[in-house]
Order: sequence, then structure tokens, then C-alpha cells
Amino acid sequence: MALIPKAGLFGYPSLVADENAESWLPVIHELYPNGDLPLAGLFLSIAKEKAQDATFHWWEREYQQQTASFTAGQVYTNVGLSSAYSGSGTSGDILYVKMGSTEANYFAKNNIVQFTDQDKYEVSTRGMVVGYQLNGTSSYVAVKLLQDDTAIDTSYDIRTADTLTVIGHSQPQAGTPSESKSYSPTKRTNVTGILDQTLDISRTLLQSTTLRTGNKYEDLKMVALQLLMQKLERSLISGWYYEGIGENNQPQNVSGGIEYFLKTYYSDNIASFNETTDSQWAGQSWLRAGKNFLDTYIEQIFRVGESQTRLAVVGSQALQGLADLAHAYGEYNLEPTTNEFGLRVTRFNSPNGTIDLKKHPLWSADTRNRHRMMIIPTENISAMVMQDITFHPDEDMFKGGLAKFDGKREWFLTELGWKIMHPETFGDLYGIGLDNSQI
Repeated sequence: MALIPKAGLFGYPSLVADENAESWLPVIHELYPNGDLPLAGLFLSIAKEKAQDATFHWWEREYQQQTASFTAGQVYTNVGLSSAYSGSGTSGDILYVKMGSTEANYFAKNNIVQFTDQDKYEVSTRGMVVGYQLNGTSSYVAVKLLQDDTAIDTSYDIRTADTLTVIGHSQPQAGTPSESKSYSPTKRTNVTGILDQTLDISRTLLQSTTLRTGNKYEDLKMVALQLLMQKLERSLISGWYYEGIGENNQPQNVSGGIEYFLKTYYSDNIASFNETTDSQWAGQSWLRAGKNFLDTYIEQIFRVGESQTRLAVVGSQALQGLADLAHAYGEYNLEPTTNEFGLRVTRFNSPNGTIDLKKHPLWSADTRNRHRMMIIPTENISAMVMQDITFHPDEDMFKGGLAKFDGKREWFLTELGWKIMHPETFGDLYGIGLDNSQI
């Protein structure tokens, strides 16, 4: 009967052919996935904080640009919002702009504002806020025109405007202080998750002195630690927020990672070139339309946030796709450099931002990830650590052992969660280098 080892337990049946004795080189040459980012390079490049509880919170506040979008045609001449504005307004007229309460609360009395039409840049009529009313979706901002509303091309004016922006402020002489404005932060929540990696090894193999592959025990510890670091890296990228109860009736959590926060709070920064049905790119080749696709999304991702240089992990084919664009278009260029973490990177210079590219070794297994680029501002990530990585040795092998078998069962363990701040500064782009066949 063949000897069948217990799953995961290393004993003599676990040894591959020729690993025991004979005249082979006394090392095992590991074959790792090809990639120039260390297996845990992303995890090691982010800040670490101490978690005080398995559930943790933080608050984010965006810079308030004091710009409100509203539906074109939702401008009225009466406070009851029943008489639609028909054009030809003159300086001194008061108009009422209907919008949501969140947007209406951007404005304060004596703000100087500008009406604009996103489809016709010449529309730019100015006014002054004389009041506002918060009433859900029927809120309004009252604006006194400071100039006549002159139609552009006979039909474009405040009637077609869809944006109201604060462009200044004016207080009267001997006036009272203006209204104060504050903007409440947004609460975010995540949880810590427990990750571990076990190693089992038989007593017989521990006591063997004939192996040509070095100290098997230390080798297994190294492999176990590498596997744990892979779990951490995958959790940071792909973990999906979950709070539940395990089979032992105790809490079992999964910490939400970058994908979770992007998909939940800012999915606008997720796109796939080869799958989009957008008319700009549908049916187009990568070389023909990939540059426009990248320009659009890189500008959007870099529109907010302090850093104009961000790390991106990429698949091997995505890197090739970027190189193809750099070769075809002079606006892009790729150059080797070293970033602030000491990582050797390929720097991708674009008109809207600089991206430090690192091939991720865990993204070589499938087409989806090989053609993927995830833009990650590492300054907006912290690992909230409840328990740092610890090694739990089995000291009772000759007393029955922790797992009650003739050998050792030991493991590495950690508990942590991810604080992913300002997801609008991240991006996840797929299909880099592939042609689009959506016609």
C-alpha cells in the first residue's frame, strides 16, 4: 500500500524524487512568478498603525469646490418654483435655481456665482446669492443677476445652464460677518481579519541528517512565511468587507481591501478598455484608442489628491501595452528609476500624472490580471495592526504534540485590517494592451 501523508504534513512520502541523498546540489532552486515587485512589496510599503479594536473607523473630508450641478431647465422666476425662466433676464432680476439640499448648502449669501453650460463654454452669466432654502430635492438658491443674460447662438443661456459655481464674494460696507460654512466629514468603517499559515513536519524528517536540500524545518518555515505574506498582499488588494460567525460560533471577519473600497465608494475609477461599450473606444484597437482611454482615466484619477506621482501595480502584458503607446506617441515615455521606498520602478510619464509601475508577480496567472493596472497612492493606505506577525512554535513534540501526532504543528499568525482613504484617488484599469471588440 502506498504511503499517503496527511494533507499539508511533511514526512518522507512528501519528499520529491531524488530529494533524499544522492549527489544533487544541496539547495532547492525556487521558481517564482515573474515580477519585479516583491511578493509582499505593496504591504511593506504602506504605513502601519495600532488597531484598538477589531472594528475601526476613520473620517474623510473632501476639498469643497463649491460647484453644484443641476438639471438644465430647473431655473425659475418665483420662490414657489412653478414659473420656469424663459430667458432674456436683466441685471437685478432674481432667479431661483432648483437643486438638492446638499448642493444648495454649498452656497452662502453674498457669494458671487457663475452660471455655466457644460455643452457651451460661452455661457457664463454672473450673479450674487441673496438667499437659499434647504428642502430636500426641492431646495433652491436665489441668485440676483449682476449682468444681462444674453443668449449665445440664440438658444444657449441660463435656460440651458447646468452648473452653478462660486467665483467670489462681496460684503457690503459696514456689514455684518458673513454666514459660516462647515462641511461634515464622511465616516468609513473596516474590520480586522485574522490570517495565519500552518506548517506541519514529521519527527522523523526533523531528525534526518541525509537530506541534500538543507535544513527542511527552516525551509518550511520560510515557505510558510512567504505564503502568509502572499495572503496579506491578496487581502490588501482584493479583500471584501465581511462580518460573520465562524464554525466555532466566534466572530469571523474579512477586512475590505482596495477593490472593495473602490467598487463601493468610487466605481467611476474602474474601467476595462477591451470590454467598454463607450462609443469613444468600442470597436477600436489599443494602439488607435488606448491613449485616449488612458488620458481620460488618468486625468480623472489624478484630479484630486496631493501626490502627482503614484505607484501602480501592473501585469506583464499591461506593461507591454504601455510600452507600445510610448513607442507610438511621443507624449508618453517610460524610464527606469528608484522611488521613495527604494523600489526599482518603471516611471510612466503622462500629461496628467506620473505613475511608478511595478510588475506584480501574483498577476501572471491569468489574462484578466496580466492586462491590469491598479493605481495606488500608498500614502492613503494604512495597515491597522491588532497583532503583528508572530510565530507560534510547538514545544511539546515529545509530550504528545500540539496536534497529537508524531511531529510538529506550528504556525505564523497576524490580525490586521486596511484603512483605505479617499478611494477617488485610486484607479483599477483592465484590458491594457488588448483591442476592443464591442461593436
